[in-house]
Amino acid sequence: MNIRLIVWPVLALVASSSPLTAQSSPRAPFAQLGVGRSDMTGGVQSPTSFTTLDLGIGFRPLPSRAPAVVTAAVASASVLSGGSLACPLGPDGTCLRFVDEFLAAALLVGAEWRGARGSVQVMAGPTAFTSANTTKVGVQAEAMLVVPSRSRFALVVTPRLITVPKVFGATHTLRSLHVGVRVR
Repeated sequence: MNIRLIVWPVLALVASSSPLTAQSSPRAPFAQLGVGRSDMTGGVQSPTSFTTLDLGIGFRPLPSRAPAVVTAAVASASVLSGGSLACPLGPDGTCLRFVDEFLAAALLVGAEWRGARGSVQVMAGPTAFTSANTTKVGVQAEAMLVVPSRSRFALVVTPRLITVPKVFGATHTLRSLHVGVRVR
C-alpha cells in the first residue's frame, strides 16, 4: 500500500478546511503512543514489513504566533512482520546480515500550525538506529496530523521517513505510517 496516497490528501483536506493559526499555549507538553506499519529497503533487505510501536514526548519551547516551534523525543521499537528470513549470501558465500528487529530514538524539531479542527506538525532531526549489536546515526522526518487539536485526547496520524547510512554495508530507508493517541 502506498502511504502517500492516503496521508497527503488527508493533510490537504484538514489544512484547507480551516485557517491554521499558531499554538496559543506557549509550553503545552504532550505525550503520544502509536502503532504502525513500516516498510524497509536497502542492502539485503528486499521490501520488508515491520510492526512498529512508538512513544513520543514533546513540547512547545517558545511562545510564538505562526508557526509555533515544536520539539519532541521519539522512541520506536520494530519487529519483522512480513518478508523473507532466508539468509542472503554474500560474494564469499557467507550469510549477510539481515535486520529483523530494531530500535530507533530521535530528537526532532519543527513547526506546528493549528486550526479549528486539527493541527499539522512537521519535524525532523537526527535518529540513532540500533539492530543486531550495531548502532548508526541517521535522519528522521515526519509529519503529524492531530485531530482535534484543542482536546486533551487526540487522534494522531504520522507518516515517517528514516534514512540510515552504512547499516551492514548499505543505506537503509524506512517508510512508515503510525496511528495513535496524544494526551496533553
